[in-house]
Amino acid sequence: MAAEQSLRGLLRQQIDYLMDQVRRLVAEADAGRPSALRELGRLSVPQHLVDAYAVELTKYLLDAYRAARTVYLASTGADPSKPIPRWVDFYLQGFAQAIARQHAADLAATVGYEALRLYEESRTLGRKFSDEQIEAAAVERAANMMDDLPRTVELLTEILFEPIEVSE
Repeated sequence: MAAEQSLRGLLRQQIDYLMDQVRRLVAEADAGRPSALRELGRLSVPQHLVDAYAVELTKYLLDAYRAARTVYLASTGADPSKPIPRWVDFYLQGFAQAIARQHAADLAATVGYEALRLYEESRTLGRKFSDEQIEAAAVERAANMMDDLPRTVELLTEILFEPIEVSE
């Protein structure tokens, strides 16, 4: 549960960073720099936030794997105190890094798309630009990512416990 809370906190940091970028770029566009709008379409999360998320996601995946492994080994009568194979640790780290990059890209794309859409809508309709809807969309996307993690763990567990077939 601690790893899950940490992941939620890191997603919040990513959203805050992206929203700061949106506010800055919208202010620049309003000040007469239209190229700032193009930059909204190229938002990204800084690497240190992606890396921190990957580290916490690795912990989350390892905790889930350990729990599933304990149940699995107990059901087969095997010794659950045996260490986790090193390849599993490397596999989960790599998988966590890929997920972290994808989650960051998804958040950036969600924020950038919503910012462009709402900025154009506010200009067309003559309303004041508000970033509340953008942040709400990003928070909803982050919640969906967290909701998808148990299924990801389930799929990983199936993959890791699947017998390896060796062809001769």
